[in-house]
Amino acid sequence: MTHARHHIPIRMATFLAFAALGLVLIGLVGTGVAEVAAEDVLGRTVEATPNRVAFTTTEQAEAQTFVGWINELREEKGVDPLRLDAELELTATAWTTFMAQSGQLSHADDLSLGMRADWRKLGENVGVAPEAQLTELFEAFVASPTHLANMVDPSFDAVGIGVVHEDDRLWMTQRFMDLSPADAGVQLG
Repeated sequence: MTHARHHIPIRMATFLAFAALGLVLIGLVGTGVAEVAAEDVLGRTVEATPNRVAFTTTEQAEAQTFVGWINELREEKGVDPLRLDAELELTATAWTTFMAQSGQLSHADDLSLGMRADWRKLGENVGVAPEAQLTELFEAFVASPTHLANMVDPSFDAVGIGVVHEDDRLWMTQRFMDLSPADAGVQLG
């Protein structure tokens, strides 16, 4: 689907807003913050340590749950787990917000928008379900050969998931990336 020219500033503004929010949250989260199981989080949770405060929303908890389920599935298939990537999460959340606000499920025209990492391959899954059906949405992705292929593709090593609740619906974008060795922390001599 091609977006009209006047939608580009809206998409960029949405992306930049989420990028700024992400930078603020990255500044708030650091070492020493206790982990919370995503299943235990309802609404907004605040955790404090003497020097740090971290906020977890329902959407973030659902995204973390989904990453766990994807990595369990990958383990069953003998594939290495995916690591979380902040850029992928930001772009996935921005795209999910766009879909939720437009009320239309669609793939992004350009998955590389907003990506600075030196990637070799990008993939995307998008879906929508009634608000309380996170498990059912996962099962639908697994039942779809093309969506399952992205989730268990051994060439992908990073993931970012965006979740948005809008009008009693749960919208999701999963972004996958195959990083080049330089961005994966590998050094060659």
